[in-house]
Amino acid sequence: KDLNIAKEFVPSQVIVKFKSGTSAAKVQETLSVLGALKSYQFKSTQALLITIPDAITPTDVIAIATALNEVESVDYAVPNGILKVSAVPNDPEYANQDDLKNRGQRGGTPGVDIRAEAAWNITQGSHDVVVGVIDTGIDYTHPDLVPNLWTNSGEIGIDVYGYDKSTNGVDDDNNGYVDDIHGYDFVNNDNDPMDDHGHGTHVAGTIGASGNNGIGMTGVAWRVQLAALKFIGADGGGTEADAIKAIEYASHMNIPITNNSWGGSGYNQALKDAIEASSKKGFRFVAAAGNNAVDNDTIFYFPANYEVDNIISVAAVDNKDAKPDFSNWCARKVHIAETGVDI
Repeated sequence: KDLNIAKEFVPSQVIVKFKSGTSAAKVQETLSVLGALKSYQFKSTQALLITIPDAITPTDVIAIATALNEVESVDYAVPNGILKVSAVPNDPEYANQDDLKNRGQRGGTPGVDIRAEAAWNITQGSHDVVVGVIDTGIDYTHPDLVPNLWTNSGEIGIDVYGYDKSTNGVDDDNNGYVDDIHGYDFVNNDNDPMDDHGHGTHVAGTIGASGNNGIGMTGVAWRVQLAALKFIGADGGGTEADAIKAIEYASHMNIPITNNSWGGSGYNQALKDAIEASSKKGFRFVAAAGNNAVDNDTIFYFPANYEVDNIISVAAVDNKDAKPDFSNWCARKVHIAETGVDI
């Protein structure tokens, strides 16, 4: 199995999936030999995130994963890789959104846009649609985003003791997360997915900043629900294990669309499995093709390159409809390109 030893991953952690029918005793015996502890079990596949305190160096972690892959009862074992945001250039004033309507206002080619005005003549979006922003969180106090924040209906109202469900410290909807009113922070394992990086808020605004409200900018959808699923921290990095948790959360909460503007070079079967589980529920997984200036048919970029039916891989073009230097591309693995320069 390809363990992608060149990629970055978390010290002392491995994701391992045992074959169906493996007894609990056999699992524990295998982990005990390695001095490993169970840290988390993924709901969609029953794979385990394990911690091996003595596996400190990359060499140690690779050795553990390699050894586990030789065990007859193990389906696969992979290091817990580190994923990073795709650094999208942005215009902080959002004064000229030529991605929505290109009149040549920034030296671009008129008409190179998404025909937003024609679309808005049909619909400006709907609060019946929920998009999970799997990223660095969302600034849920931003005045242009507040009207379009997703609210977990299972965590609102008053409980039997007269307390507000959103702050009562109880998992009222029994989804495994306490007071997850607008989403969840899988980095810090709490219910506060506030963005301390900026990327997730930028992405959320591009998708669904409240439109026609007289302030800020407009998103592609004037009305939508944005769920904040934070797995990337202030340093711009997040783990594959936390990405899986965010994907599983979206699937469990029946969030039908997720935006995933992040990735890396290493294949991880556990991450692919989580996306496949969401695909089986009919959900869409929109992924950045990457900003590494490489051909994705030659140098793989994940999760965009996983062969899963629900993935839509998106590359960037500029306001002249040309590929910018930073964007990944390819003939087969990239499905669509969209304006992605100075957004």
